[in-house]
Amino acid sequence: FKFLQNNSEQLQRLEVELCEVTKSKETLQQNLLELTEYTHMLFITRNVVQRSSEYGEFPFLGKDTVMDYSSMQRLGLHSGLIQRQKIEAFECMLWRVCKGYTILSYAEVEEYLEDPDSKRHGEPTKSVVFLISYWGHQIGQKVKKICDCYHCHLYPYPTSSDEWNDVVEGLATRIKDLHTVLHKTEDYLRRVLIKASESTYMWVVQVKKIKAIYYILNQCSFDDIPTLRSALEKGLVRKMTKFICSCLEGVKSVF
Repeated sequence: FKFLQNNSEQLQRLEVELCEVTKSKETLQQNLLELTEYTHMLFITRNVVQRSSEYGEFPFLGKDTVMDYSSMQRLGLHSGLIQRQKIEAFECMLWRVCKGYTILSYAEVEEYLEDPDSKRHGEPTKSVVFLISYWGHQIGQKVKKICDCYHCHLYPYPTSSDEWNDVVEGLATRIKDLHTVLHKTEDYLRRVLIKASESTYMWVVQVKKIKAIYYILNQCSFDDIPTLRSALEKGLVRKMTKFICSCLEGVKSVF
């Protein structure tokens, strides 16, 4: 009984520890995914904001020869990532709802991103980086609602070249630190699982022994206990040993 109680407490502590470590690992993976997506978005869209031909529809940009950061500030801007299979419907929805007052530029991310949510279903994650420019506050609200409906991952875009460099540098540092922490977390989780697996065989053997003991006890009748006790006492007198007496001690039940 004492073994079962100790074993139960040990398993509960192990379960709590594994849940905490696993949850921490998932949080780190999600943070790493967001930083990686943000990095891809910044590098892929860097050349997009330099284009000028696509912005001819907006009157105040008619004389601008280059779409630079100052011009970009006069336009509303949403940037982020969306799943590859949603981009066509996303583009059609923007055009229909915003009546052509938006400019959508997008490019596919070459590598697959390890999204923890989609990985559980065994599906690789292929994402598309997009940059939406719009004119007017109401149009911006519509664009934001459409992005939310399609579960886009939106990230702020730097307002200057210097800020862009600072953001990229900061992202690189944070990604490096996250990789280090994630590696240590996975190593710790591996050690905990190995330690638990080493004790599994011993736990199984001890549980089987206890199960066999209670199985035999269930075959006994309480009416035979006085007869059994008398026989053991007679044997004790003959053999003069204390071992037989220990057999009469009561066994606590877990039920």
